[in-house]
Amino acid sequence: MWWWGLIFTTALNGLIVGYFPMWLTAGMAGNYDRGDYQWAAGGYGTAALVLLVAAAGIRGFHGPRHPAARTAAALAFVLGLFAAVFAVKVAREPASSGQILQVDDGIFPVLFMPWTMALLIAGLIGTYELCTGKRHTDSTPSAR
Repeated sequence: MWWWGLIFTTALNGLIVGYFPMWLTAGMAGNYDRGDYQWAAGGYGTAALVLLVAAAGIRGFHGPRHPAARTAAALAFVLGLFAAVFAVKVAREPASSGQILQVDDGIFPVLFMPWTMALLIAGLIGTYELCTGKRHTDSTPSAR
C-alpha cells in the first residue's frame, strides 16, 4: 500500500518541478529561454526514470500484474513524453548569454526528496530481485 503514496508524490513533484520555470517566467516576462526548457526537461525526465525503476521494483516484489506497477509505468510514460517535448524545445532554442538555469536545476529538486529516494531505493532492491530470479510469482507453491 505504501507504493501508491510514493508513486503519486514523486509524479506530482516531477510535474511541479517541471512546470515551475514556465510559471515563474510567465509571471515575470513571459519569455522562455533554453534554461527554462532544460529545467523542465530535467524535472520531468528524472521523475519518469524514478517511476520506471519503481515499476520494475514492484514487479520484483509483487509480481508482474500488480496495479501499482502499471500505474507507475503509465505515469512514467506521461512524464517521459513531457520531458521529450521540452528536450525538443531545448534543441530548437538558441543558446543565450543570460541563461542561468541548467538541466540539473530540474533533476535535484525531484531526485533528492525523501519520498523519491525511498521509492528509488525500494525500486532498485525490487529490480535486483527481479533480475536475480528471486521475484514473486503468482502461482502457489505445490505440496510435495
